[in-house]
Amino acid sequence: MPGGSSAIVNNMYVDDLVISFASAQEAEEVAKEAVAINSAAGFTLRKFVSNDKGLQAELNGENNFADSVVDMERKSIVDKVLAVAYLRIFKGEDVDIAFVAAKSRCAPLKGMTIPRLELQAAVLGSRLQKSVVEYHDFNIHRIVLWSDSKTVLLWIRSTTREYKQFVAVDTRGQPMTESGARNRWFKGPTFLQLPESEWPKEVTPLTSTECAAEEKKILLLTSTTDEVTSWVLRFNFNARNRIRRSGELKAFEITDSEVFVCRRVQEEVFSNELEELRSKQKVSKSSPLYQLTPFLDIGGLIKVNGRIDAAYCLPLSARRPIIMHQRNHVTSLLVSYWHKKLHHQNDCLTINQIRQKFWVPHIRAVLTSVKKRCSVCIITAKPSAPMMGQLPVDRLTPYVRPFRYTGVDYCGPFFVTIGRRREKRWVALFTCLTVRAIHLELAEDLSTDAFIICIRNFINHRGTPVRMRSDNGTNFVGAQKLLRVEERLFDFNRIEQDCAERGIEWIFNCPANPAAGGCSERLVQCVKRLLERVLKEEAPRLETFRSTLIEAENILNSRPLTDIPISHHDQEPLTPNHFLLGCLNSTQTPSLEEEKLCTREQWRISQALKDRLWKRWTSEYLPSLICRPKWREQVKPLQPGQLVIVCEPNLPRSKWLKGRIKEVFAAKDGQVRSAIVQTSTGDLRRPAAKLAALNICESQ
Repeated sequence: MPGGSSAIVNNMYVDDLVISFASAQEAEEVAKEAVAINSAAGFTLRKFVSNDKGLQAELNGENNFADSVVDMERKSIVDKVLAVAYLRIFKGEDVDIAFVAAKSRCAPLKGMTIPRLELQAAVLGSRLQKSVVEYHDFNIHRIVLWSDSKTVLLWIRSTTREYKQFVAVDTRGQPMTESGARNRWFKGPTFLQLPESEWPKEVTPLTSTECAAEEKKILLLTSTTDEVTSWVLRFNFNARNRIRRSGELKAFEITDSEVFVCRRVQEEVFSNELEELRSKQKVSKSSPLYQLTPFLDIGGLIKVNGRIDAAYCLPLSARRPIIMHQRNHVTSLLVSYWHKKLHHQNDCLTINQIRQKFWVPHIRAVLTSVKKRCSVCIITAKPSAPMMGQLPVDRLTPYVRPFRYTGVDYCGPFFVTIGRRREKRWVALFTCLTVRAIHLELAEDLSTDAFIICIRNFINHRGTPVRMRSDNGTNFVGAQKLLRVEERLFDFNRIEQDCAERGIEWIFNCPANPAAGGCSERLVQCVKRLLERVLKEEAPRLETFRSTLIEAENILNSRPLTDIPISHHDQEPLTPNHFLLGCLNSTQTPSLEEEKLCTREQWRISQALKDRLWKRWTSEYLPSLICRPKWREQVKPLQPGQLVIVCEPNLPRSKWLKGRIKEVFAAKDGQVRSAIVQTSTGDLRRPAAKLAALNICESQ
């Protein structure tokens, strides 16, 4: 039973036998052999279906399943791509269309354009055609693949892969009835039953104006100077010679164009040196090429005559490189090409690659100028900080109660010992913006409740402030990123509401701008440095740490605000403790002027002493704030629409964001202090001192 065994081995899929024959007699013989083989193994073949109704009735016997039709179609809302294969069979002059196979796939969930889906269908059709040819034993004389998408046909016939999808393509389907769709599904399009001369004709020529415009654009963007020159030289060669060159560019043509460009550059820049070398003379000592001991090669190029000719491990082009002038435009293009090809790596790698063929004097300066114009490199991009602005009124108002104008900041964490465990504690630092006094409060954690408790303790000790300043919320809670419980983070709306009930105005500084809170930031450094030297690596008990904070507060409030006296006849320097306690808190000895006060009303004595402190503060401390310690020059202000780089010191330069300025904010002196930048991650408000303007040439 060779026919039955062959059918079972080659045409059996799971428990279904699918096979075709040239005659009903052959089909009957093979089918009966297959039934016998399966019956011997305990399997029964049944439910035969054939286009020959007599053969079908004979094979099925009494169990005829011809009238049973099973609907295998599944309804789905998912887009699909489909390919179907038909056989076009000639029977004399008649043509019969037979459905062979179909295959479908679901479209990706992430979404694709219609032309991309049509291209996927074409790929599926080509694979289905290959399977049909491979798994059938009859000869197929001709294969035709059809697609109604002009976009797909243009893509298949293109020589590049740079085309975009076209939207102006007419591929509209026509509505069909259910019976018409079923008939077309099994018999294929009606034109397949017609002679090939009556088949639909392809529009000729199959071109698109969008395709031509796009292809031209891509060629301009991807062509290099050597390629353009190579095509021009090929045209020149074909115009002068009978032997014509065709096809893609050859390697020797690109090399010849490179030599041609270098020769033209040297003729333009090193004309005197070329004349001297062509006349077998030495280059004059005044020439910039004298130190390179140049020579003229066979091709007429000036090259370096170095001392490593015996280094056969290097190619000849590296031992005797071509000399290029550092100020020529072609040299800049050459350096820029290698800089981009090496993906903007370090300078040494780029220079080493260039010196494999070219020698550019002062190449590092050329590379630096190229990187300044590079839109990717941000190594040379530096922000221009505006001139230091005027001090706020909070810093310049005399004769006010200490801590009337207050700045607040956090520092820590610090470890304390509670029982047998170590816990973290933070320090809330309140500083008087006028007399620079500080007040330290211990915070249990970074929660809103703990911070409100610190504010209330501060108010009970120092009085209610009129205005408070702090860093922006994103910076002020930067240390809280380690906390995963959202309820423990600062709720600034609640804090501001609690302060508003007490008549306190709260002002947030610009994000990522520590210079705006310089008073608090400077004192935070002093507190941290003082506590680190006192505590070292120890974790004191909670009460001991609280006592240490009080000692640190007194030490910092005893620091001098004015010049330290040289002679003992001079008055002691003015300190924050003079405004808090009336003295330095290290001595209670009155000065000579205080002994001259003779009055019976003690409150007048107290008022006179306080007025003297403020007079000294006005005459000695305020003048010391006149000079600007930095940012003394006016810079070009940032403008809306300008491209900038957001400099983040905590991130590597490769991760700095680029964006466009949407809005700028100017201070009272007219200087732009901050701006809102539109980036890929959203809008950010940053100070002008951390925004580096990008000056990109129009050609880039």
